[in-house]
Amino acid sequence: MLHVAIIAGILGLAVGSFLGACAYRIPRGIPLTGRRSFCPSCGSVLKWHELIPLVGPAFSRWLCRSCGANVSLRYSIVEITTAGCFVILSLTTSWDAGALLTTIFACTLIPLIWTDLEFFLIPNRILITGSVASLLEAGILVPAELGGRLLSSGGVLIGIYLLGKAVSTFVNRPALGLGDVKLAGFIAFHTGAALFLAALWTAAVGALLFVTVRRFQDPSPVALADSGILHIAGHDAIPFGSFLCGTSLALMIWKEVQPILFDQWLTLIP
Repeated sequence: MLHVAIIAGILGLAVGSFLGACAYRIPRGIPLTGRRSFCPSCGSVLKWHELIPLVGPAFSRWLCRSCGANVSLRYSIVEITTAGCFVILSLTTSWDAGALLTTIFACTLIPLIWTDLEFFLIPNRILITGSVASLLEAGILVPAELGGRLLSSGGVLIGIYLLGKAVSTFVNRPALGLGDVKLAGFIAFHTGAALFLAALWTAAVGALLFVTVRRFQDPSPVALADSGILHIAGHDAIPFGSFLCGTSLALMIWKEVQPILFDQWLTLIP
């Protein structure tokens, strides 16, 4: 099992390197192909040894060799996160259709965490690619589950859309973007409605803590409606998609690692 985990970890680092590039380039409109990796600060092209996942930046102490600018830790965090997911799946599951679908799930959500965190954006290019891959794999490998997955996805998508409309009416401004709605449908396709609701509840708690901390940092008085956890406009903007992606991925992995404990925890969710 150890050699399988090592192979999975190396593969995860390589995939994570690509996902980090997606998270940086796609929101900025930079093509994924046709341009070699470069320093965001000075534009110098990176050498091959600087592109080795995790190792390259570590040897340069996360500094650009040309201009000395700091290299964002985001790339290494994405690589480590992806590798960790791959290792956990390799140790806890057989590589069946479920594990492959979870891998697609993770590879879609990880870059979305960062695009929403930085730009408040759920790029269609990432989400549609993950959705098409999920549909094809589920349709080919587990066709009996496809109908139920689509039903869960459609029900959650409609429900979240209506919830967003209701909250928008309450706060008198947009509360949930269509990107969040489509993201919810994608997550529910993989997790089912019950696990999605648990992830949504957990993400809401995390977002509430985020808002609370920021209120202590900026104690200026605001209307009660303007402090809602789903309010994503102006200085109150919160990357709710990042919270939802993170909690969904964490719960999905937890379910794979400790299914009995996870099911017991799930019964406690209101």
